[in-house]
Amino acid sequence: MIDLQREYFEEDRPWYVPDCDRVLENCQRILDAARETDATVVHARHVQPTEDSPVFAWGSEYTEIIDDIDI
Repeated sequence: MIDLQREYFEEDRPWYVPDCDRVLENCQRILDAARETDATVVHARHVQPTEDSPVFAWGSEYTEIIDDIDI
């Protein structure tokens, strides 16, 4: 799973995904199906190497995987 970071799910962020609830439901369904078959699940995060980046800043809470997904 890629891009399940808070950067995309917070309305005040530049890369907010307007229909993120539907995206989240689909991703959770895919994760559940993968786990039912014991498939390997890998979560990836984008992180910029500096703390002053406008998006995906190193150490920012917005680079974290959203709490609403079962990782």
